[in-house]
Amino acid sequence: NFVHSAGLRYEAIACRDQIMSGKTEHPLMTLENSLQIARIVEEARKQILSSKH
Repeated sequence: NFVHSAGLRYEAIACRDQIMSGKTEHPLMTLENSLQIARIVEEARKQILSSKH
C-alpha cells in the first residue's frame, strides 16, 4: 500500500465497473475532460517555466 492511496480506491472501482460493462470511459470523467485537464496542466507548466527565465 502507498501512503494516502486509500482515496484512489473509488476511482479504481469506477474504472473496473466501466471496463466490465464494456465502456471505454466514465460519464463523469470523459476523454474530453481528461484532455482539457492535460491542456490546462501543460499551459500552467509552460507559464511556470517561462516565469523562471
